[in-house]
Amino acid sequence: MSYVPPKEPPIISQQTLINSISSTSSTSPVMMGLAITYTPKTTGRIKITSQALYFNNTAADGLTATLKYGTGNAPANGVAGIGTQAGQQGTIFSGGAGNIYTITLVAIVAGLILGTKYWFDVAYNVILGGTCTPSNMTFIIEEL
Repeated sequence: MSYVPPKEPPIISQQTLINSISSTSSTSPVMMGLAITYTPKTTGRIKITSQALYFNNTAADGLTATLKYGTGNAPANGVAGIGTQAGQQGTIFSGGAGNIYTITLVAIVAGLILGTKYWFDVAYNVILGGTCTPSNMTFIIEEL
């Protein structure tokens, strides 16, 4: 019988942002400009979780949010949506003006290059009009 060392616990990089994300009225995806970075150290396989409150100030409208990542310089707030999509897009439709909804985005990304710094962000947009405002975001990266 051979010895199998215990599995290392996941490496976690967490950054919480509270009310520090600009609103958008763009109907095309734009970046939040979070500039969250992580450098894979052991596996190159990560789990990304983003949870935030969102509202659109226009009744019968909605918004979408999508996890994005890439290398190089992190995108600034309001820049057209760039990077590689991770996971599925989150979409809400507002029944009334100013209703607040939670969107949780989760994705597993494999094949990242060890020792390479990656940026992580969220692209978001309104569907028909109005203004989308995110707040109280928690963003977690776990290397699996």
